[in-house]
Amino acid sequence: MINQDFMVELTSAGLKKISEANPKLGQLAAQFLQFRVLLNNESDRACALMAAAFLDDQLRQLLEANLVQDKKVLVRILDQRGPLATFSSRIDMAYAMGLIGKRTLLDLNLLRKIRNEFAHTAEPLSFDSPKVSAWCSQLHLRIGSDVVNARQMFTRTMATLFSAITQHQVAPKGTPPAADPDMISVKRDIQAFGEKLAQAVGHNPLKDF
Repeated sequence: MINQDFMVELTSAGLKKISEANPKLGQLAAQFLQFRVLLNNESDRACALMAAAFLDDQLRQLLEANLVQDKKVLVRILDQRGPLATFSSRIDMAYAMGLIGKRTLLDLNLLRKIRNEFAHTAEPLSFDSPKVSAWCSQLHLRIGSDVVNARQMFTRTMATLFSAITQHQVAPKGTPPAADPDMISVKRDIQAFGEKLAQAVGHNPLKDF
């Protein structure tokens, strides 16, 4: 369990200093601390489900910060039934865009498996169950050498995943929309290409373009 006195001290003093220097970083630090407390204080099932939901939302924010800043388009692709509305699609897209590394990709997919196991099983289930424990032992980004059980492997890895996902959110720039082509230049280039065709084959199929 996290030492609550340490949490209070860090929240009241450390976070204030961080927030004054960098409001976005301060917000992320506060979210990180809250995330760790929640994971440590919940049941095994709630821990797995909340970790997945939380990191899914962080992936959404990561993608939103690094895609074209057109709110209507972002809503269409990131919400409800959009192509990036699912946890798995967000994981793949973040990796494809170079926003997360290969080990982060692998651990997020292990998290997805663990989440699904807890979500789709009505019977009592814990991190010590053979399948879940095996998945936890495969996690790459867990912190520390004193990990003693599967739940610790899980919660420590979730903390690292949070850091891996949010490192690109501290100063999001967003991709500006690409400039539309200059149609005068396009027409000039097409006409020049047509003239080259005429020299080669004796006919310019683009002369009336």
